[in-house]
Amino acid sequence: SFTDPMSIVELGVSGYKNFCGGAICVTPRLGVLIADFDPGNAYNSLYIGETYQTWGVTAELAAGLAVGAKKDGLIYAQAAFRQFAGSNAEGSDTFGLDDNMTMSFFGIGYARRFAKAWNETPSAFTWRLE
Repeated sequence: SFTDPMSIVELGVSGYKNFCGGAICVTPRLGVLIADFDPGNAYNSLYIGETYQTWGVTAELAAGLAVGAKKDGLIYAQAAFRQFAGSNAEGSDTFGLDDNMTMSFFGIGYARRFAKAWNETPSAFTWRLE
């Protein structure tokens, strides 16, 4: 199995819509991205130093609860997945990058807004660490 570290760089665009009622907001997000996979020196392969490009789609659902006297804090949870097409570059089969790939992640967090009230903020989920 592939256990060596892999560097992944992604660049994409996505759209989202906040659905809020009271102190609760739910935000679905959909997008497309391009990615560059760098498996480093895994398996001491002949393809060391090569990177593999592909494209993918991403979907995310986040839900948050505004807290505090001014509702300027947000406790949130999110779940997301990314689906990548396999790369057709030479050597991608050595690292298992020639097949479709799926990644999923979950997160929880807290964000504090300083400038505006929570319901005046364009996006409730713009600050995040993945």
